[in-house]
Amino acid sequence: MNLSLRDLHPESLLDANNIFDDVEHCLTARTSPHLLSMTHPREEFVTGTLADVMDGDAQLS
Repeated sequence: MNLSLRDLHPESLLDANNIFDDVEHCLTARTSPHLLSMTHPREEFVTGTLADVMDGDAQLS
């Protein structure tokens, strides 16, 4: 399955663990995370980065 960050409704990200390879890049270009960042602080929906997961630093719920 191929899924783009533009395919998801922005609000659907609030209840998910959102892991990004590059947070700054993902919060641009009118992607779902970008649209959500316009109304919510990133701390509410960004769980961490791929590096955080590999280092054991991401707190997954």
